Amino acid sequence: MSELIGGDAIENSKITLDIFAGKHGTPRDAVVINSAAAIAAFRGELDRSPVERLSEGVSAAIEAIDSGAAAQLLTRWIELSQKLAST
Repeated sequence: MSELIGGDAIENSKITLDIFAGKHGTPRDAVVINSAAAIAAFRGELDRSPVERLSEGVSAAIEAIDSGAAAQLLTRWIELSQKLAST
């Protein structure tokens, strides 16, 4: 479990950037599982089993990370937050 303990903002930023850069390990697994649950809940396909929805959520989360889409979204959030902070 110690692999899931983050740190200060700089350490947590490094962990996040490592995940989005393709580093595998416990932190990435935690992100994928949490993202899968959020994706499954958001899609709300109640006619499908929770296992099917979570499985598809895992696939979608992995695709978002591995394709670079998650990193691109993070970059956009960073740019927006910096823009808002400077106004």
